[in-house]
Amino acid sequence: MVNRGVVSSFALNGIQMPHQILDFTSHTAAVSEIDLFHQVRVKAPDSSRLTSEGTLGPKTDALQRRKQKYIRAGAWNVERCKYPGAVARKLEESGCDLGLLTEIDIGMARSGNIDTIDEVARTLGWWSAVSIEFIELGAGNQAECAQFADEPNQQGLHGNAVVSRWPIIDAWMVRPPASGIWVGLDWHSSRIGSRHALLCLIEIDGHQLCVAAVHVESESDPVARGVFIDDVMNDRRLKEYSSAVVGGDLNSAGLPPPEGTPDTGWFTHPDEYEPSFASMRSAGFTWARSNIASATRRTLASGWPKPPFRRDDWLLSKGLEPSDPVDYPALNSAGFPVSDHELVTCRFAL
Repeated sequence: MVNRGVVSSFALNGIQMPHQILDFTSHTAAVSEIDLFHQVRVKAPDSSRLTSEGTLGPKTDALQRRKQKYIRAGAWNVERCKYPGAVARKLEESGCDLGLLTEIDIGMARSGNIDTIDEVARTLGWWSAVSIEFIELGAGNQAECAQFADEPNQQGLHGNAVVSRWPIIDAWMVRPPASGIWVGLDWHSSRIGSRHALLCLIEIDGHQLCVAAVHVESESDPVARGVFIDDVMNDRRLKEYSSAVVGGDLNSAGLPPPEGTPDTGWFTHPDEYEPSFASMRSAGFTWARSNIASATRRTLASGWPKPPFRRDDWLLSKGLEPSDPVDYPALNSAGFPVSDHELVTCRFAL
C-alpha cells in the first residue's frame, strides 16, 4: 500500500490517469484516489552541510539569529521556479531563513524537466517539503504549449514547497474540495488537482513553529477565496500551535490597486474587500506589521501580466512579534525578472 502522509520520495510509478474527466464528480474522485495528492515529500539536507549546532549551511548571521531568537520568513510565488539558482540566491540575499513557496515545478518541460525545489534546497543546504497541487496534462499556458510542443514533461507535477534552514519535523496539507476548474480551458492545458496549503512544523533551537505555504485559487471570487481560507484556518493542528506564520499567494484580486489609491484602508481593512482576511483575523492572525501597502506583481519579459497590480502576496502571523517587512523585486543579478510575483519578507521574533 502506498503511504499517504509524509514520504521521502513521491511514488510516481503506477499512477492511473483518467482518460477523460467530464464533471466535478469524476474529477473529485480522481483527486481522492491518486495517492500523490495526499503525500508531502520531506527531505533533509546533505549531512555534510549540517553545522555542529544542527542548523543548516554556513550563512552569514545564522548563529546571531539563534541568539536573538528571530527568523526572517519569505513568501514567494516563484512562477514555475524556472530559475531555481536565482530563487536560492534571492532568498539568501534577502536574509531569509524560511521560504514559503508556491508554483514550483517537478519534471516540467517549461522549467527544464528538473526537480526545481531539490535545486533550491541543495543550493542553500536547507530542508525542504513539497506537496503537489496539479498533475499537468500539457505544457501549461498558450505560450508554453507553443514553445514546448515537441518536448514532453517527464513527470508533470506542480505544487507548493517550504524550504527551511531549520529541521522540518512534520508536514501535512489542507486541500479544500477540488473543483476541476482547470480541466478543458481554452487558454491553459488541462491539469488534475487543486490549490491547497502546505503546513510544516519547524524546530528552531527547541522552539516549535507552525508554518504554512498557501496558494489560493486564482480562478475564483472573494466568497470562494474566503471559503478556501476558512478551511485552512479550521485545521486542527494549525489551531493547536500558539505561534505560526502563514504566507503565500492569496490571489486577493478584490483589493484595489495601490497605485492611484491614496487611502490605505484596503491595507488595514482588506476584509472589506476579501472575506478571507476576516477569517484569518478571527483565527488570531495579523498582517499590518508584517506587510507593506504596495503591489506584489510585476510584468515578465513576455510582456505578461499587465498592470494595474494589487497586493496578492502576504505574510501573517500569530503569537509572534513581526517587524521590518521588506518586499524584494523578483529580479536576478542582471535585472531579468524570474517571477511575476515579488518576494515578500518579514522578521519574526519567536
